[in-house]
Amino acid sequence: DNDNIDSVYHKLSQIAPMRGVQMFRTMARHMHYDEHVRTGRYAVEKGERAISLLRTMRNGQQTPMKLVVREVRTLEDLAADLGAKIMADSTKIIETLKKEEIQKKYNLDSANIITLFVPNTYEVYWDTSIESLFNRMNSEKKRFWNEDRTIKAQRLNLTPEQVMTLASIVDEETANNAEKPTIARLYYNRLNLHMPLQADPTVKYASRQHNARRVRGKMLQADSPYNTYRNMGLPPGPIR
Repeated sequence: DNDNIDSVYHKLSQIAPMRGVQMFRTMARHMHYDEHVRTGRYAVEKGERAISLLRTMRNGQQTPMKLVVREVRTLEDLAADLGAKIMADSTKIIETLKKEEIQKKYNLDSANIITLFVPNTYEVYWDTSIESLFNRMNSEKKRFWNEDRTIKAQRLNLTPEQVMTLASIVDEETANNAEKPTIARLYYNRLNLHMPLQADPTVKYASRQHNARRVRGKMLQADSPYNTYRNMGLPPGPIR
């Protein structure tokens, strides 16, 4: 991410024939490319002319990349995923996500800031800034939560974030899509009856024992807002 003219030549020499690199270097000198090296991700097509590639790189015309936002359990997992795909460092991403002013900007909090990211595949530029990425994800979230989905959530007396939290519990409960509506209704009915959800996945999340086959003993006594055996209502945020 701190390229100069020499590092560009080095990277090109690893993928292009010597004659092509020499031609690129000659034209780069004439076009003063050393004064216009732009950070980014550029696709080099087989057989592409050196002048075409030089113009693309000099003008900063990057090649978009596919950013897959997958389902994860924690902010640390999310930041690691993003940091492996874009220029921004994963540590900086998670530090930004944990800032109160950032959470307030998107009307979220420390427990549900992860709902800013709707799992999907997006086209982004490799050097997109963290702020730009978050704004993009916020736009995508608003697009997902269109009028129809928002009205459905309101009819359930739930916010979009609460719907996503309930859905995360159901997803952890079963991988069988045919069973999910039944399980969702069971938990939703418990919410309306002011009963504890008693959802095993939330206890596993609270105790960080995600692969436990059974929930019992000390796990059920975990002092955590995510323990739905001890606390009423939904946990404060999604568990994935």
